[in-house]
Amino acid sequence: QGQQPERIHGKARKRNLLWGIYLGVKTENNQWYLWFGGQHINSYSKVTAVVPSYNHAGFLRQRLESILEQSYRNVELIVIDDCSSDDSDEVIKSLLKQHDFQYIRNPKNSGTPFAIWEKAGSLATGDYIWICESDDFADPTFLETAVDKMQENPDAVLFYCNSSVVDKEGKQVGHT
Repeated sequence: QGQQPERIHGKARKRNLLWGIYLGVKTENNQWYLWFGGQHINSYSKVTAVVPSYNHAGFLRQRLESILEQSYRNVELIVIDDCSSDDSDEVIKSLLKQHDFQYIRNPKNSGTPFAIWEKAGSLATGDYIWICESDDFADPTFLETAVDKMQENPDAVLFYCNSSVVDKEGKQVGHT
């Protein structure tokens, strides 16, 4: 907040980005750009949560539930599995039986998470895009806070927050 991020390739995108830990990119004319915006978005703004996943079966249930249980409810969830060789597909399908979200399983590994981000970005219909790495999880009020801050600052183009580092039991052991 306060500092404007640098524009990549001199282009600005129409969507705002909610940045938890990682930043999403999208291609346009075979160039990579950050998703930027600056317009004021109303309180009913849709957030597209994009979860690129590869071999994170052990983390997926907590990650997806942390998105589905956000206090901010206008969320479109897109999960793309990049042909994982672990039990990721089974975990995602079991959650899909309980919740409504879009799931795509690549028949062949793309070799890079950026290809997944591009695919999800092309499917996203939200005013904001939240890149949600599959081995992370979010506080239940993350989106509510992020959207509120973006709306309070209509010139803001990026939301970023500190992150907690947790051990296998979920105990905080550090932060970024």
